[in-house]
Amino acid sequence: MLLLVGVSLVVYANALRNGFVADDDLQILRNDFVTNSHPLSDYFTTDAWGFAGSHLSDYYRPLQLMVYSAEYAAYGNRPWAWHLLNLCVNAAAVAAAYFLLLSLADAEMAFWAGLFFALHPMHVEAVVWVAALPDLICGLLLFLAMLAYHRARLRDARAWWLYLLSALAFFAALLTKETALLFPVVLLAYEYFYRRRSLLRLWEAWPSLVAFAGALAIYFVLRWRALGAFAPSAAPYLRFTPAQLTFAVPVVLARYVGKLLLPLRFNFFYFTPATVVLNRVSAAAALLLALLLVLPFLLRAKQPLLAFGVAWFLLILAPALDINAVGENYFTERYLYIPSFGFAICAAWVWLWALRKAGTAPERVAAWGALGIVLAFCVAQIERRIPIFHDDLRLYQATVLASPNSARLQAGLALAYEAAGNLPESIEHNLAAVAIDPAYQAAQFNLGESLVESNRSADAIQHLKMALALQPDDVLTLRSLAKAYVAQREWAEAEQCYRRAQQLDPEHADYYQHFVDNLDRAVQIENEIPALRAQAERARNSVAEWDQLGRAYATLLDWDNAIDCFQRALKLEPAPGDPAVLAELRIATQQRDAAERTLPAAH
Repeated sequence: MLLLVGVSLVVYANALRNGFVADDDLQILRNDFVTNSHPLSDYFTTDAWGFAGSHLSDYYRPLQLMVYSAEYAAYGNRPWAWHLLNLCVNAAAVAAAYFLLLSLADAEMAFWAGLFFALHPMHVEAVVWVAALPDLICGLLLFLAMLAYHRARLRDARAWWLYLLSALAFFAALLTKETALLFPVVLLAYEYFYRRRSLLRLWEAWPSLVAFAGALAIYFVLRWRALGAFAPSAAPYLRFTPAQLTFAVPVVLARYVGKLLLPLRFNFFYFTPATVVLNRVSAAAALLLALLLVLPFLLRAKQPLLAFGVAWFLLILAPALDINAVGENYFTERYLYIPSFGFAICAAWVWLWALRKAGTAPERVAAWGALGIVLAFCVAQIERRIPIFHDDLRLYQATVLASPNSARLQAGLALAYEAAGNLPESIEHNLAAVAIDPAYQAAQFNLGESLVESNRSADAIQHLKMALALQPDDVLTLRSLAKAYVAQREWAEAEQCYRRAQQLDPEHADYYQHFVDNLDRAVQIENEIPALRAQAERARNSVAEWDQLGRAYATLLDWDNAIDCFQRALKLEPAPGDPAVLAELRIATQQRDAAERTLPAAH
């Protein structure tokens, strides 16, 4: 067991160099439930994304929020510490899986299945992405719940405390991730396949399941009180009909099986259209599904552990096959973390069978050599993938290469480039995002903001107006649109935006009024400029007149004219010139050069 724990820690040690990526920033660093202290009851009365706004998600995960809050209180925003906890929870899950198999089978099976579980490359996303911690905790708790239940069944009625312990672990898993919902069905599968209790006698297991029914009932009450319904989300992400799902779900399952058997071509965000019609792929996938459904029944008599392993894989993975509810990224590597325990059992059984069949020395050498190649391949895949999660730019660059037709990914890469200070690349990928999906409000808004920063206000207005049409009451969009109108000297339109923002955000009405007052001043300055220029032309040798005109142009962000005026003022003075005018020239030049650096290169 110690060897397995050590291996799991060593192979993922490079993850300690990684930072926060993707949802980590919003879900953790900008989550008020994480960064500020709250009464314990608050964590049980909100959904997992409640901090982000009033729109409820279908995720009720109070334990996740409490763990994140404890982590932030312990070590703040130091990413290595967050990654260290992920590694430790993963190592604990490997240890729990080992002890479970040691109880279900023997030391040999426990070691090899534990090793295959620890080294499967499909676990990388779950282990090295901070926001995937719920998968690790849920897996650990379900392994412990299964272990306690199995030990209790061995002792039968004398071990009520083990049933209670198992139910408590199950309850904690429910509060971490919805994957645990089908665990009571897993227990029934354990009774039927592993303990080989007949279907007609399954009802006799009810005394051992009472505590789990109670835990489930308490969870449902808490969930309903917090969310108002079991699944309050107004509409599914995808809208496949039952007939389409008949073809799509087996294909998704087949892809998961394929990734377990041959872990290649990883992707943080798989953007692949679902197969919703009958063709060779969906027909083959349906046959595979039928085989997997029948297989546990065929194995039950002679290989009960294998039968239970296949049942574990199918039942734990089942919630992830509800692709209408899962979302655009309905095929995700981290969803395999807990189900792959069943695969590890099957892989260990195959290896031990092959080793027993290798009767001669050359055959044993070949068997061990093949195993060495497989394990080396797994370790290499893990080490190759870990650095991709180092930062957002690396992660989204790799992901967009694999899934270039996703508006969400193109927009994510644009944000990563913006954070890195590369506005031209940011604009390019935001343009790609809105070309793919013009109704993607966040991409339209971010593109408009980047264009404003790049002194391309006319283009920015077009995209910000589109963003506002998609979300008319978004104050941030109104503020950015007002800024773009100001740059275009469209004062009336800018004032309309600020007035609307005042209505939507009355708490900061004075803030918006300040901008409205500045607009009045800008209109006044724009009207004064012809007279100021005429006055400067008449008094050609007046430093003050040219300086005043330059400051007026600078107020209107007209940097070229401002620089010209400041330079003319300095020419009228002996070196080194008026320090105030020099400072104004330097600021104007910096602003102009910054804008020019962000302009796209000519093609």
